[in-house]
Amino acid sequence: MHRNIEPLVNDGFDGQHAKRVLNYIQSQREKEKTVLAQGHDRSEIARGIHETICRRSAAMLKRVYVGGRIAFSGGVAMNSCVNDILSQEIGRDLFVPEDPQIVGALGCAYMKTTKES
Repeated sequence: MHRNIEPLVNDGFDGQHAKRVLNYIQSQREKEKTVLAQGHDRSEIARGIHETICRRSAAMLKRVYVGGRIAFSGGVAMNSCVNDILSQEIGRDLFVPEDPQIVGALGCAYMKTTKES
């Protein structure tokens, strides 16, 4: 399933005052409707979603980080808003490889070929 995330990314960048998302997003559409009904701007909600995900990810990363460069791969690495916020949260620049959405698959294919040799 392919969805265009560009509007969400742009809204995340446009959000000046993030609407804090206190609980992890279980039903994003329902929460968005509720928060929009309360009069919050769509860009504030988008920024809040981005920040919530990045804070949780940064907290987990800080527990296991031992030094060196940090590679950011997977489809979410194509979201420049998440990249910026996560970099700020951990205080380091992230390395995003070309075509980050296929890095995991390439690694698996490589591991499979080396085990057969």
